[in-house]
Amino acid sequence: MRTLSLLPLMMLYAGCEPEPAPTCPGPSPAFRVQVKAEGGGLLAPDTRIAVRYGGNGEETFLTNAPGPSPQVLFCALIPVGTTADKLEGVSCQLWTDGAAELKIEGTGFETYDRSLAATRGECGIETTLMEILLRPTPTEGTTPP
Repeated sequence: MRTLSLLPLMMLYAGCEPEPAPTCPGPSPAFRVQVKAEGGGLLAPDTRIAVRYGGNGEETFLTNAPGPSPQVLFCALIPVGTTADKLEGVSCQLWTDGAAELKIEGTGFETYDRSLAATRGECGIETTLMEILLRPTPTEGTTPP
């Protein structure tokens, strides 16, 4: 008799299958950042991109002197045409595995300085796509828009 009373529960359990584990694509950068000049102009040849992460880590990319092997800040120049002396932009991946402070400076442009918050999903860090347009520094006698 006892077996018969458990039969409905056993049938119900047999019909349930565990949810499949998510298919994760593998590691990805916390941020993909594209830096350009507002209005389609050229970036300054001395553009400096710095990222602070993990409390005390810091890394810098200089467009006129790319440094040694990066740890978290991987950047590539976007030249105008085939010459590298004029820059349309810079494309970077930030592998910070969390929040970061991003600072971008260049002659003739306002400094961009922001805190970035990473997004986490069921597979870990989800990449945040960003396009940053640097604003030219207002010249004397003009007012910024």
